[in-house]
Amino acid sequence: SVLIFIPLDLFSLPHRPLHPLSVTPYSPYWVLSTDYVSGAVVYSCTDVLRIFHVDYAWILGRSRFLPAEEVEYARQLLAKENIDTFKMRVTDQTGCD
Repeated sequence: SVLIFIPLDLFSLPHRPLHPLSVTPYSPYWVLSTDYVSGAVVYSCTDVLRIFHVDYAWILGRSRFLPAEEVEYARQLLAKENIDTFKMRVTDQTGCD
């Protein structure tokens, strides 16, 4: 799982996985929460070659930094859905201006 803060227009993306360049097969994604203004919590999972299972989770924001309370809300929401957030990390956005 990866904790990502991406300043992008998430809400205009077509309905397809948010990892189109991944080597994993197509998998649908679920928007677990969004306010349609500042961010969203997204989840996806897939079985790879029927050998192992992969979970993806994103905490997405339209700005480079999200308030701590929004990140905590997102983590609690993921935990409520039994999605482990232990390995989530903030994405380094140095040079992403």
